[in-house]
Amino acid sequence: MTYVMTTNGQGDPENYRKISERVSEHADGLIARYAGMNENGLAITTVWESKVHSDRFTAEHLMPAVRDIVGEPNGGGTMIGFEAFDVDVRSTA
Repeated sequence: MTYVMTTNGQGDPENYRKISERVSEHADGLIARYAGMNENGLAITTVWESKVHSDRFTAEHLMPAVRDIVGEPNGGGTMIGFEAFDVDVRSTA
């Protein structure tokens, strides 16, 4: 089932880019990723083929890269994950 993860809070575009460059080639099962800034800081939404894909990527690639680049996360942001029972994807072109 499609899995969506949204994080919002601490972070900046420069560190996001460094981490993304390091881990993007390992994002097996990633369908889409959106990143931007809002009043709460860095917002990232990822869409995965399944929660298993998201969890594996996070444990094996994302968190080691985050620790290497910015240090240990301090839990200052929010995270929301859910399995999507409805998906409607439209062209952005």
